[in-house]
Amino acid sequence: MNAIHSSPLKFIFYFVKKQWISFLFLLIFCGFWSFKEVMFPYFTRNIINALSANSQGDLTGAYLPAFYLILTWVCMEIACRLLAQVKKIVFPQFRANVRKYCFNYIKDHSYQFFTENLTGKLASHVSNVPKSCEKVAELIFINIASVGGACIIGLFLFGIVSVAYSLIALLWIISYFLTLFYFLNQLQQAEAQHSESVSTLDGRISDTIANMLTVKIFSREDLEMDYLRNFQNKEINESKKAINTMEKMKKWHSLQSVIFLSSILSSLFFGWKNSFVTIGDFMLVPMLTFSMLGMIWWLGDQMNLLFREIGVIQSTLNLFNLSTSAKEAINSKKLHLSKGSISFCNVGFSYEPEKEVFSNLNLSIKGKEKVGLVGHSGAGKSTLVSLLLRLYDVRQGTILMDGQDISKVSLKSLRSLISFIPQDFTLLHRTIKENISYGNPNATDADIITSAKRAHCHDFILQLESGYETVVGERGWQLSAGQRQRISIARAFLKGAPILILDEATSALDFETEKCIRRSLSELMKERTVIVIAHRYSTLSELDRIIVLKNGKIIRSGLPDTLFDNENYLI
Repeated sequence: MNAIHSSPLKFIFYFVKKQWISFLFLLIFCGFWSFKEVMFPYFTRNIINALSANSQGDLTGAYLPAFYLILTWVCMEIACRLLAQVKKIVFPQFRANVRKYCFNYIKDHSYQFFTENLTGKLASHVSNVPKSCEKVAELIFINIASVGGACIIGLFLFGIVSVAYSLIALLWIISYFLTLFYFLNQLQQAEAQHSESVSTLDGRISDTIANMLTVKIFSREDLEMDYLRNFQNKEINESKKAINTMEKMKKWHSLQSVIFLSSILSSLFFGWKNSFVTIGDFMLVPMLTFSMLGMIWWLGDQMNLLFREIGVIQSTLNLFNLSTSAKEAINSKKLHLSKGSISFCNVGFSYEPEKEVFSNLNLSIKGKEKVGLVGHSGAGKSTLVSLLLRLYDVRQGTILMDGQDISKVSLKSLRSLISFIPQDFTLLHRTIKENISYGNPNATDADIITSAKRAHCHDFILQLESGYETVVGERGWQLSAGQRQRISIARAFLKGAPILILDEATSALDFETEKCIRRSLSELMKERTVIVIAHRYSTLSELDRIIVLKNGKIIRSGLPDTLFDNENYLI
């Protein structure tokens, strides 16, 4: 996974380059608006000079500039309509490109990245950054480009009257942007911090909504309001800091504008007094001055929006650029399995430097062997499975599958050969058919139904009003725990991976449901290498070997009958 651009503008222009012809047309059409905005005073000046030089009623010399004025307006109207058509084509695709890139990038982060960041916060970033990129691109290629073009033409028109006016306007523009660059870092940091506080608040709200049942059961609605108030206050304070920083810059811009206006008018009076300024010039210069002042002031408000959106992008890039714990190896190879054997060789791992989970762990599992992992909470059972799935990378040692180091194979090929049924068997907010076919997107309807029958869930699916087209709700909560579990098993049947991992897959089920699920699991485990994390003897009794873990070490190993007493308790 290549590093994402850390600069918001570089990130945006990466996507602009993909549509550079369309953005070039945006600049061209905006040029007509720029030309119209400052040429109107110029043509009006020529009309006034022509009329003042003629006798009363003589319009000679006024027709041509009047024609140019009307022609400029017509061209501007046509350009604006064409601009709207180009925007309609450019920006939806631009947003789609950014969204696709961000999702592709974030999905390659490690599992640890997703456990350490709120789901709502991540979703907020992926959702907001395309719109922010679009807004910044629009501000640069339409708003700033239009005003910039108008100012350049305006400087030239000032020079027609006197070079002094051009120099005064140029000095004002330079001072304006020097002030902007002086406050640039402060503005970006303030807006990035504000954006981060907004996304964090969104994440907290999403977390509360996702756990609303818990909130209501414990009657903690008021507590949640107090909890969210702290994040809301942080967002308000960060917003005030960003606004204050922008206002500091605007104070300097206000002073510069007053000096510019005073200098232009003083020079204009001096020119009139010394007879080198015509009556048309006396109209042109103030109109140009107020037009440029208005555009720059409007641009100042747009800058506020620009930096806010850049702050959103910067906050997202900072988050996306966090290092991942499990990385794709350079020139990684595809994993090929024939036997399905697994070996942990002198494996060391820790979530935190001072809290070691495994040290020199050695474990070998034969192909198609069914092994159970038991031990108290914190013994390292789930961590061992996470290392096998490469949700985390080992600190030392190697993990081999059929003699191949899994750190040197592609993550996709590794995980495609493992079916994992976790304790928290949630489903996607999609139809039952889509959830089962997640195990094999190319499966036919017949394959899906066959898998459902093998998982003993076909009958209850047909009893639902929409059958396989039933939408299961967020995380699958519209179905019972047993129904969700059987759909997870059907998905594993459909995937057909040679290695199966069950992590407390039946611990939350009642006895009758577990009996039904156990029949499905027994069939699923046939001819596969199986690792089962469980505590119930009923789940472990059919396995070939039981491994007992304690504090990250293997303390016992043997057949189920040798490790459990007559009452099915671990000896």
